[in-house]
Amino acid sequence: MTEPSKKIVYSGDKTNYYKWADAMFNRGFNCSIETVMDILNVSLSWVKHTLLKEIPYLTYSYKYLYQKGFKSRVTTYIDMEDLIKWIMQVSQFRRQTELVDIYSYLSLASKKKADIALKMYKDIIKSSNIGYNPGIIPEAVLQYINREYYTNFEPKNLSSIKRTDVTWKDVEPFNVFERNYYFPDIASTAELVYRDAFMNGDTKVSIGNKKTIFVSSGVDTKKMKMPYLIPYNKKILIQNR
Repeated sequence: MTEPSKKIVYSGDKTNYYKWADAMFNRGFNCSIETVMDILNVSLSWVKHTLLKEIPYLTYSYKYLYQKGFKSRVTTYIDMEDLIKWIMQVSQFRRQTELVDIYSYLSLASKKKADIALKMYKDIIKSSNIGYNPGIIPEAVLQYINREYYTNFEPKNLSSIKRTDVTWKDVEPFNVFERNYYFPDIASTAELVYRDAFMNGDTKVSIGNKKTIFVSSGVDTKKMKMPYLIPYNKKILIQNR
């Protein structure tokens, strides 16, 4: 059974075509499929066989687009708002991790001990030759936290365990184009992309089973005193011993 086309077809008087086209363009149908291919890093085939079967689109005449000042020969256009809504409706939004400032939790329980932990943290990182990625706490600091505080978790770095052991959790859908996003499509770097997404607490957006986007968490670790990577949406409880 052939799926019904989402194409918007002009069926009025030919003399009114440009007036109709202007109205549609100004209404929002001003995003070319060429632009879609660029911002989603997809092929023309993907756009035709996936996207254009799902959201309304229209095809302008070459003459009309030339008069609008467009040099491209692409004539098929969509409304960007329809693309945003479609991605939010059909995609799976999930995260494994998030970055928190563990110092703020420690400080609420005991500021004196938190300041000691912070000094240890800074001293070790400053003197270290191996370097620490944001979200990783030096082992000596974790041992101090475990010794001086009661916690509802075992202080350890998620970088030391397998990513597959950390549960994926659903995230409320959002407009991916309002944040920085990137793709794991290049096979040679895909593993690095997935690892970085894990360590940064980024969101994985799966559009069906053939397109994946990673969206940055937007967290500025430079504003944190002791950034610490934890499983996403995990409630942290810390008390002074």
